[in-house]
Amino acid sequence: MSKLVSVIIPTYSRPDFISRAIESVLNQTYKPIEIIVVDDNGRGTNNQILTEQVLTNFIRSNQIKYIVHEKNKNGSAARNTGAASSHGEYITFLDDDDVLLPQKIEKQVNAIEQNPTYAAAYTGFKIIRNSKTLKEVIPTRKGCMHYEMLALTWGIGTGSNPLYKKNAFDAIGGFDESFTRHQDLELLVRFFRNNSIINIPEVLIERNIDSRINSVNYEKFATVKNKFLSTFEKDIQKYPIKMQNIIYRNHYADVACHAMQAKAYRVAFRYYAKANSYKTLSLRIIAKAILYGFMGREVE
Repeated sequence: MSKLVSVIIPTYSRPDFISRAIESVLNQTYKPIEIIVVDDNGRGTNNQILTEQVLTNFIRSNQIKYIVHEKNKNGSAARNTGAASSHGEYITFLDDDDVLLPQKIEKQVNAIEQNPTYAAAYTGFKIIRNSKTLKEVIPTRKGCMHYEMLALTWGIGTGSNPLYKKNAFDAIGGFDESFTRHQDLELLVRFFRNNSIINIPEVLIERNIDSRINSVNYEKFATVKNKFLSTFEKDIQKYPIKMQNIIYRNHYADVACHAMQAKAYRVAFRYYAKANSYKTLSLRIIAKAILYGFMGREVE
């Protein structure tokens, strides 16, 4: 008998997209799946009422379990609420504007079942804006990515990507709800302390960025970065100094890029100088900064 997979869909301020995400789960070739939608708009708000109206048919037909937060918390809290209500042996999270391709969950479950030393599986992804594909990524790496997560040199494209063994997810205590950004990053750093991930080398998820509502304030972003580096200081210190320097350089350069996008040039140059003090910045990072600052658009 196939193992139950729990799909947690947190939603906030996007009632127009949630049905598409749910349908992409219902269309999965793998069964059985339970779908848990966690509404983080806050009970009685306009977006909560609209979301519940959109979901009425799914709720009545018992295709989803619908949970409403009494007040807005954050994405991490919504994911934890869904996880606490789940019953699957596997768990995955789906942003409300992303789309799973039909074989995603089946191939992830099969990959882990056939390679049980891995506690998670991830796939290739494509990034879409206004119905146009901006980028496709095919993953080639597997194993423990602890350092790579700290150094921002490896990624999953979207938090909708990994499928986890539920017991491995529970063992790390879920998401840290104090993080308003970098939720997936901080989770995976802790996950990779004791676990590894296997790759599926084909595109099986679509990340839609045209509907993103949570634009980054560079000052808040800097605060989150400092919190992240402080939280994982002991993890960072396990690596040689040269590797530590790369971690700090990449994070400070990331803040500088966001400040450049906001045209806060003095702040940007201050963070670039800070990044450069750890390790000389590459031409790729400098080019990314120029695109952020002078083209005024997101650079993937």
